[in-house]
Amino acid sequence: MNEKLVLHEIDTIFISYDEPNADKHYSHLLNILPWAKRVHGVHGSDAAHKAAADASDTNRFVLIDGDNITDNEFFNLQLNLDKDNKDCVFRWKARNHINGLMYGNGGLSSWTREFVQNMRTHEATDGSVETQVEFCFDPLYWPMYDCYSTRSEERRVGKECRS
Repeated sequence: MNEKLVLHEIDTIFISYDEPNADKHYSHLLNILPWAKRVHGVHGSDAAHKAAADASDTNRFVLIDGDNITDNEFFNLQLNLDKDNKDCVFRWKARNHINGLMYGNGGLSSWTREFVQNMRTHEATDGSVETQVEFCFDPLYWPMYDCYSTRSEERRVGKECRS
């Protein structure tokens, strides 16, 4: 089975909570991809990811965090899917706007609804060994090497900040 995944042909979901520039970033995304959807105000990363999966009408979707400015070129990408990667999560790097470093945490990603609905992050663990490990250690989590977004600010958590 070989299939071509064209990113602009699947749902794109923008998730935001309290990022200061989320409205501006979502407007930027709508200029690139007018049919992009938004999930806003869902508390917790695990719950927000599940809400994004619920909002998707396609089996696979692109996920964009509220602090990301998306590069226009991202939606020109096409991936070749086969039996080894058809169920994988793909995570592209994001550029940190302060120091220019690029890393996967917080970058653009593509998920299957099934993967998201079945994952249990540290927020949703039942305490068992199987659910104490983050999804990024799952063998179906594939880091990608290119960078297609810039993280524009730190996220607020209560009165503290984390990047």
